[in-house]
Amino acid sequence: MKEVIRVDEVSKTINDKLILDNVNLTIYSGEALGILGPNGAGKTTLLRIILGLYKPSGGSVFIHGNPLNSLGNEVRKKIGVVLDINGLYPRLTAYSNLEFYARIYRINNIEDKIDQMIEYVGLKDRKHSRVSEFSLGMSRRLAIARAIIHDPDIVILDEPTNGLDPEGTLLVRNLLINLKEVGKTVIINSHNLSEVEKVCDRVAILNKGALALVDTVENVIHRNGYLIIEIQEKNLLDKLIAKLSSSQYIESTQKTETGLRINLKNPEYKNEVITVLKETGISYNLLNINNDSLETVFFELTKEGVKYE
Repeated sequence: MKEVIRVDEVSKTINDKLILDNVNLTIYSGEALGILGPNGAGKTTLLRIILGLYKPSGGSVFIHGNPLNSLGNEVRKKIGVVLDINGLYPRLTAYSNLEFYARIYRINNIEDKIDQMIEYVGLKDRKHSRVSEFSLGMSRRLAIARAIIHDPDIVILDEPTNGLDPEGTLLVRNLLINLKEVGKTVIINSHNLSEVEKVCDRVAILNKGALALVDTVENVIHRNGYLIIEIQEKNLLDKLIAKLSSSQYIESTQKTETGLRINLKNPEYKNEVITVLKETGISYNLLNINNDSLETVFFELTKEGVKYE
């Protein structure tokens, strides 16, 4: 895959507080990357450095192989942004808002381009309505149109589905997936982990200014697996735990109300663990075989403060 953005050993200190700690991250063409982390992890600071709004205290950022600080205003032509403020004028119509930004970017065939963008985000019937009359979801979709009207290579969105109802969330999700499909590089900062799991190809999890994990969503949710079993003879539970603890396939066990949760070292070990269970000779019912969710892994990593190697 072609490299689009490279964050090279970036650190940032604000008022003697370390916000980012030696962050290394490469983002590729046509992928959607979710930047995740608890409040104060450094997500917004990282995005602002990529956008050129903050200067790093150490390290460098490269856009298409060029140092960010050498691009000047050219970087604005390559990146479209939707931050927590939509950047829309409420007294203007949807059409007039897009016209304003289209003239800033000196876009040719403005009328055709605006009509194309308004149809793309599903607001064709409201193009002459004032933004003040729009729902939050409609405003967010118009903000996406505003961000991509100059056809940037990179689209950065901060909490794109925050506050939206299910219908608005679905519409925005489909827009983001489509942007990725047409070759845009999409970067999402979000606390909505279920949406990140549906839209993004990879995630970068920040914790206390450092990267805790960078991997594909597929690898993350298959990072660990677990079995849930029910034991009728509760007096044998401790004996079962003792026998399982020596298995090379099992990470840990947790008692439940009806039995045991068995955490695997690798989700591919499920069959081996079932064989181990049978060999114990203790009667059980297998209730569930599952993989971790992105949410589970996120909380595990941010709680432990693990650094990515």
